[in-house]
Amino acid sequence: MKAELLVVDDHSLILEGICKIVNKMPEVTVADAVTSGKQAIKLIEERDYDVYILDISIPDISGFELIAKIRELNDQAKIVVNTMHEEIWMVNRLVQCGVNAVILKSSAHAELVAAIRSVLTVSYTHLRAHETGRNLVCRLLLEKKKKKKRKQQKKKTKDISQDQ
Repeated sequence: MKAELLVVDDHSLILEGICKIVNKMPEVTVADAVTSGKQAIKLIEERDYDVYILDISIPDISGFELIAKIRELNDQAKIVVNTMHEEIWMVNRLVQCGVNAVILKSSAHAELVAAIRSVLTVSYTHLRAHETGRNLVCRLLLEKKKKKKRKQQKKKTKDISQDQ
């Protein structure tokens, strides 16, 4: 069974391009694609998706509000943010929101494919960085996710030892 995606971007051309790229992947399909946050919220409240691909800058609702709504309904949701924002403060905020991947709109389409496959198969954050300055951001994201995973593993170990 193919993983189902919701794609949200307020630019129709970008939305259509993402859908075309994703629908060429044998393991996934775009279940829904919308151009507004309000449309996305309506769909999110009606059903769950395997992966959410979101633009963070949509005019009718904050992308961060959209992420929060998804997390409220499904804290294990796989969220890929496709954005033009490469500022470290923005990426830090996305990490704090618990997104699984950040792809820059300036990236090649192969980066989007890699991010989707990454979030479907592994539990760490995926951020592709080609320039030296972005490598710091990539390392920050990976370290934050690894730290969270170690904390969860310690908690599991502690819970198991308390049960014995």
